[in-house]
Amino acid sequence: MPVVHSRRNVYASAAGAVTRPLPMTVDFTSGVYLRSEGDRVLFGGARPDEVDGYTTEVDWPWMETVLGMAVARFPWVADIPLDPAACWAGTYENTPDLHGILGPEPSAPTWVDACGFSGHGLMQAPELGRLVAEQVTTGAVTSLDTTALRPERFAGATAAAGHVDLVF
Repeated sequence: MPVVHSRRNVYASAAGAVTRPLPMTVDFTSGVYLRSEGDRVLFGGARPDEVDGYTTEVDWPWMETVLGMAVARFPWVADIPLDPAACWAGTYENTPDLHGILGPEPSAPTWVDACGFSGHGLMQAPELGRLVAEQVTTGAVTSLDTTALRPERFAGATAAAGHVDLVF
């Protein structure tokens, strides 16, 4: 499957930085996000020039850029202390068209692929599990049109970026 790792850094404030919950908030202009986790603020943003690959080391130089973008949108962030020990990096799993893969593996039809959903995978897992179970038990998914997510879309050529509307 054409799924790659894309590093995502999560930077954290020191404990006690917030006294009330902050919802996940994204500045769509810069891509910076923040939210609370207990009494900390977590923030980050994808690095556009990041080379795909598996790495979980925190990109400290990128933090300065993200912090600058965060302060431009959320000025109060400039006043919160940071805690380097609470920062971390992990990976998103991405496909060439940034949409998940769901369906029987063309080379082994009894194998069902369900991957590449990245951060949305956790949110979509209950429905994806139901669809995989439907595929396994009946031989096809008929309750929802999942054609746009089938692995065959990557056969032969690089997939063109596109938009998939999949409403559960």
